Amino acid sequence: MNALSLCGIALLCFAAIQILGKDRAGFGALVGIAGTICLLAPALGSLLSLSSRLKELFEEYSFKGADSLIKAFGIGLCCEVTAQICKDAGASGLSNALDFACKCAILSLCLPLWQEVFDFIQGLLS
Repeated sequence: MNALSLCGIALLCFAAIQILGKDRAGFGALVGIAGTICLLAPALGSLLSLSSRLKELFEEYSFKGADSLIKAFGIGLCCEVTAQICKDAGASGLSNALDFACKCAILSLCLPLWQEVFDFIQGLLS
């Protein structure tokens, strides 16, 4: 599904929520949930195909930090979705704290990658 289709789905859901949600808040919430599922389903499909292709590339080039990189991407994605939910619920302080904590987790997870980068640079300079 292309980006314009996804934008169209989002705009239709937004309009339905604005029109129907004023009279029936529960119905508007259901439309929002259905729209979210319609938007996330193709995105998850794209991520699955992307992850399988990335694994093939990592194996082909014997990249040692592939697991850490994929885990960092997963943490970042989960953090972003959760932070946006917190922000939409009015808990922006919690959202900011979550962003900071996840960035620290990603940084600590990727320390072995930084070591490889520095070793590579040192090898080039030697």
